[in-house]
Amino acid sequence: MSYRHVDVDVLRNTVRFQVSGPRRNSVTRFEIVRALLDCDVPGSDIRSVFRCEAPNAWFATVSSMEQVDAIVDNGNLERGQFCLRPERCDQRRLTIRVQWLPSWISDEGIASHFDGIYGKVVAIEREKDELSGVMLETGTRIISMVIREGDQDAIPYRDRIFGKTALIVVPGRPPICLRCQQVGHVRAQCPGRPVVTAKQSYAAKVTSTVSPEETVSPSPGGSGMETASPSPGGSGKDSTSPSTGGNGCEGPHHTVKRPGTQMDHEGFQMAKKGKHSGASPVILTNGDLAPGQRTPVGPQEDEAMSDSSEGLLVIDEEA
Repeated sequence: MSYRHVDVDVLRNTVRFQVSGPRRNSVTRFEIVRALLDCDVPGSDIRSVFRCEAPNAWFATVSSMEQVDAIVDNGNLERGQFCLRPERCDQRRLTIRVQWLPSWISDEGIASHFDGIYGKVVAIEREKDELSGVMLETGTRIISMVIREGDQDAIPYRDRIFGKTALIVVPGRPPICLRCQQVGHVRAQCPGRPVVTAKQSYAAKVTSTVSPEETVSPSPGGSGMETASPSPGGSGKDSTSPSTGGNGCEGPHHTVKRPGTQMDHEGFQMAKKGKHSGASPVILTNGDLAPGQRTPVGPQEDEAMSDSSEGLLVIDEEA
């Protein structure tokens, strides 16, 4: 460790006693000193014996690291109603979770990969979860390690283990984003992920793509498709207008001329399909109307016609 506020020499020369048993909260300082003397530590080499906020943990500082190693290697100290388990203060127990590895990779192989590189592996087990009364493995390996304080930062987020990529989760460490590979957030909170917006309607899309000089109007007699019409004041050369009876697609504007009045060989106006118009009856030589013509006029109409018959040709029926 290289923390400025930590005296590394004192930290390495300090041993921690984890107290267990019925009297784990009532062990005295004198009993800790007696335990150190039983471990062949001279009284002159004992620098301090103190306790922090945890009532079941005692700390003892000695003169050298060799004495700390001797105390830890000696193992647990049984004292009747309590037990002392010595640990190095510059080390800590860490539990990590290894994910993304297939189940056919053995636990011993995974433990050998971590042992000696990042710390000492104490135990490894497979995580299990109950589903409908059946215990199933989740594929996650839980590894308990003893490492030096500060070495947990050297453990990578992802590592290659026997040709497979493994995701390593360390408690208390900031997460990593699997999308942008940045530390400090997860993929669901990534600032670079695309923003999901509401779907835009077809009319809004067409309005946003048409230039300001153009307007959109539907065809009056077509299929309802939208066609662009020229803006007022434009040249009108390249613009299009909706057809009056087509399918609504864009195309040039054509003027359709209606056919003129058709006349027969005698000068009478012809009706549709070649028939004579009822307004201009055809009189046969015997004085009867031609077939399909209007019936003879009545008396009132005859008087109206006689008043306006001056200067017109009169046909003598007897002749």
